[in-house]
Order: sequence, then C-alpha cells, then structure tokens
Amino acid sequence: MTDKPLQNTKHEKFALALARGMSKENAYVEAGYKRDSGAASRLSGNVRVLARVQKLQEMAQNRNEINIDTLLQELEIARKMSIALGHCNAAVLATMGKGKLLGFMK
Repeated sequence: MTDKPLQNTKHEKFALALARGMSKENAYVEAGYKRDSGAASRLSGNVRVLARVQKLQEMAQNRNEINIDTLLQELEIARKMSIALGHCNAAVLATMGKGKLLGFMK
C-alpha cells in the first residue's frame, strides 16, 4: 500500500471517491469518465486502485481514531444511557448496532 497518489489522476479520483463510500459507477463518473458500469467494475478490481482505496480508508480511520472497539464503547454508553432514561427502543437499537458490528446480524 502506498501513501503516494496514483500516477493516473483519474484512477486517483476514482479511488478517493470509492474510499468515501461512493458506488463504483458514481465514482467512475466522478473521476471524469463516461458512465460505464462494466469499466467501473473492472477499474475497481485493479490491484493498484484496491491498494490505494484500502490505504485511504486506513488513513481516514487513523485520522478519526475510529475502530470497532471505539464504536462498541460508544454504543454501550448509548445503551446504558437509554436504559437509565427509560428509552427501551434506543437501548435495543444500540444493542443491535453492537451485534451488527460484531457480525452477529446483517
């Protein structure tokens, strides 16, 4: 994985858009290409693009210091506060959020 931008500026724009969570097709257009779902899919499978997207997401995660543990902690705090305030629905949602993060449900 590289900290350096991809040499092809359209590929870099595509990787940036994917890292932000944009769909392949919309990221492809955002990068300056004409809409083509097949080409978008092929480019998203490019080894350099995949590595760059992974690195960008890693950098964003580190910058925000967000990981599963911090998210679980926040959800547990929200769950406890919800119970204390008598908001059962919110407590259930927090519990379900934890379950989703841990892969127990989709």
